[in-house]
Amino acid sequence: MRLERDHGCRTGLTWRCDVRADPPMDRLIDAFEAHGFTLQGESFGVVNLDADGDRRHRVILVPKTGRLQLRLDYTTPHEERDAEAARVGTLLARILEEGDALPP
Repeated sequence: MRLERDHGCRTGLTWRCDVRADPPMDRLIDAFEAHGFTLQGESFGVVNLDADGDRRHRVILVPKTGRLQLRLDYTTPHEERDAEAARVGTLLARILEEGDALPP
């Protein structure tokens, strides 16, 4: 899995990666929840999950297109954002593997 800064993001708060299109959502959401994320809702095919903990990072998943966006908590200090994205990215890779959502 390759996490990269989202197009047009200048503040280091928005990151993206590709996942398998149409992943098994029940299994994937279970994997997110097992790692401390809470499902906030689904609308128009978009799934929103928030990380529990000191920093409220958000994951937005569009299953049909296989797009995942990570939005770091705005309180993340600027100088820590790249490292925090890498840390969360490692966790996301584990979750995506457990949820059978890594791209082929």
